[in-house]
Amino acid sequence: MKPLIPDFLKVQEYLRQMDSSGIYSNWGPKIKELEKRIALHVKIDPEKVVACSSATIGIQGAIAQLPVSTVIAPAFTFPASNLAVQNSAKKLQLHDVDRDTWALNLNDFQNGIETGYLKVVPFGGEIDLTDGTHLENLVIDAAASLGSFPIDLENLPSTWAVVFSLHATKVLGIGEGGAVVFGDIKKAQKFRAWINFGFYGSRDSNQTGTNGKLSEIAACYGLAAFDNWENERSEWKSVQDVSRDIDLKFGTSSILRKNQGVSPYWITSFKDQEVTNHVIKLFAENRIETRKWWSSGCHKMSIFQDNCVGSYENTDWISSTTLGLPFWRHMPAEDFRRISDLLEDALENT
Repeated sequence: MKPLIPDFLKVQEYLRQMDSSGIYSNWGPKIKELEKRIALHVKIDPEKVVACSSATIGIQGAIAQLPVSTVIAPAFTFPASNLAVQNSAKKLQLHDVDRDTWALNLNDFQNGIETGYLKVVPFGGEIDLTDGTHLENLVIDAAASLGSFPIDLENLPSTWAVVFSLHATKVLGIGEGGAVVFGDIKKAQKFRAWINFGFYGSRDSNQTGTNGKLSEIAACYGLAAFDNWENERSEWKSVQDVSRDIDLKFGTSSILRKNQGVSPYWITSFKDQEVTNHVIKLFAENRIETRKWWSSGCHKMSIFQDNCVGSYENTDWISSTTLGLPFWRHMPAEDFRRISDLLEDALENT
């Protein structure tokens, strides 16, 4: 992955405006403007959008607000998601994911007054607000989904929250940052206080909190990214179409191909672990890096051993048969050809 955030020429006017204001943090005008742009992008009231320092801190704060003691989360995810739950002082329970969707099957769970849920949308997939409507306390980790299309959070339930990442590796990336969209304005206000030392209307910490604010400088990059959104989306779609054609050629297409929008990942699914390992080995021999973006699942990480319940057959299967291939905006045709040729070689010899 080769990150590509807005260059200085696209950002400089916003930086000049920031310098003129003399405000560099603490919800200055650029942060407010960015929150409005995000709100327009996801079709929701700007008062329900809060920019923050990272998606991880966004998940932690959104989970911390849930009036529950236990949070059920997927074993198949990037560890930051579940570390955020642990750091929110809630009890974490790791559950297996659905083999077809790579996410928690929320229909398997019942609503409970002491239990909340963290649903992770895999690798920039689409956000489905019809999934889990019977659950009251839900946070959706949609870290890479700002490129999903369309995004309509107008009817986001009042007790839910959706978290996006603005990391450099994501669509609409700015370097580092995140945004949380709440279904209720009061919850957004409480989160805003949480990322500002618990301050709300005074200099007193009247609730738990931390320093999780996004800076005005980062917001300037965010505004430039949104200015360039149509061009960026076109560039992502161009390389995504090439990778899709290669997947279709070899029958290795993953669930991400159902996404109508764009994603910053090329995740390929193989028939079994033996083929996957052979591809990894062959690519490495040819100096092409591949990546298990989410490793082998959180249930196999020592930090989460006390949080495991049940079996993880689907997580084990997905993590052993999927692989991240090189993928970025402006990826040259020659690189795609090299990957295609090596995939053909690998699949012919397994």
